[in-house]
Amino acid sequence: MSICEISWVRRVTLVVAICFLTALVVLTVARLRGRKVARVADPQAIEALKAFEKPAIPDEENAAKWLAGGAGAVVWSMAEKAAVGTASGRPISEWDQETEATVREALDRHRGALDTMSVAVGIEQTSFDIRYSDGTEAELPDLLEILRAVRLLACQARIAFADGNPEGGLVALATMNRMASSLYKESSLITFMIAVAAERIMLVQAAEAVSFDEVWACNPEFLDELEAVVLQTDQMRDLRRVLGAWEATLWAAATKGVTRWEFDPKGSLELSDDLDREDIQKACRRVEEWLPIPYGRTLERLTQLEAEAKAQEPANGIESDLVGFNKAIGRAQSVAAQRQLIRAAITMRRTMLETGSYPLDRPEHPDLTDPDPFTDKQLSYQPGSDGSLTIEVVGLADLLTSITVPGMVRYIRPITLPA
Repeated sequence: MSICEISWVRRVTLVVAICFLTALVVLTVARLRGRKVARVADPQAIEALKAFEKPAIPDEENAAKWLAGGAGAVVWSMAEKAAVGTASGRPISEWDQETEATVREALDRHRGALDTMSVAVGIEQTSFDIRYSDGTEAELPDLLEILRAVRLLACQARIAFADGNPEGGLVALATMNRMASSLYKESSLITFMIAVAAERIMLVQAAEAVSFDEVWACNPEFLDELEAVVLQTDQMRDLRRVLGAWEATLWAAATKGVTRWEFDPKGSLELSDDLDREDIQKACRRVEEWLPIPYGRTLERLTQLEAEAKAQEPANGIESDLVGFNKAIGRAQSVAAQRQLIRAAITMRRTMLETGSYPLDRPEHPDLTDPDPFTDKQLSYQPGSDGSLTIEVVGLADLLTSITVPGMVRYIRPITLPA
């Protein structure tokens, strides 16, 4: 059955998933609304939030402006939306002719937008100009536009590699890399989560590229450039900064008298009128303790948190926010594990080029011997009888199901490197 011949059941499932993701983005754009009393936010909280703001950058020297400008120019028809949505989540070998034709038309029509975003790759400074001192009313970039652009870039990469154009594929990957890294530099939890989503989509394309059985994929220079698009950022450091902004936002909201926290797609969370800074600090210190612990060791923690949140409501609502942060940590760690997988694949591809074969026994290389930061297990290392090599993050898919929207997550399947 062709990709376009989707059963009505699957159509309904897809619509529900899309609606759920839309709700996630809209509702998690950190807004505190609802009951307010005649109070003002603590000036110290506002000053704390100002510390997260960046100095002004001229537009032409600001990578985020090029990225947002190009993303805003991506406007497609319903047919293009459906085709790109499907194609961005599947290898090109699984596309039918109609899907491929529609995606190619969308890429041609958005050449200007794609070129605009690619300019950001060579620009060091970046800021989405978020005024964190506005607290609960801080305006964020259009995150749906950004996700739309990332999906189009994923299709651009897939088609370029399939057409034997590795340079074009690398440009698309580097642009996705710049989108993710720019978002990681912000201090909002939702921008952090969109960065994770963008990087995860990019890593899937990188995994496909490293496993191509083509002459260009065996070029050491190509492998060097592919490795360069794999981010080396410290996500836990970024999350600590995000946590600091979240703490200051909660503090400002509590002193201002705002008691409704729209944070979760299931609904609003009620904060108590007597929520004080000590409650907030205690919650944030609890999150800090979780950051270095692999999520695979902490499934019981999520169950406990969800039980606490249910039991505490409407005591202060913070326990429910902790569930969200716990999942954010897990998603970040899942991306770090997939970075490790890509690096290991590139290392083994180089080994094959240098020695003519993959080692039968697991090499003493950190990416292959150290447990990954998500499942807390070594990568699977399986040489094939035909001279190929398959490596994967063991249990990645199962563990992701507890912290992602069903049907919407993109992750790297086992990577099989050719002989």
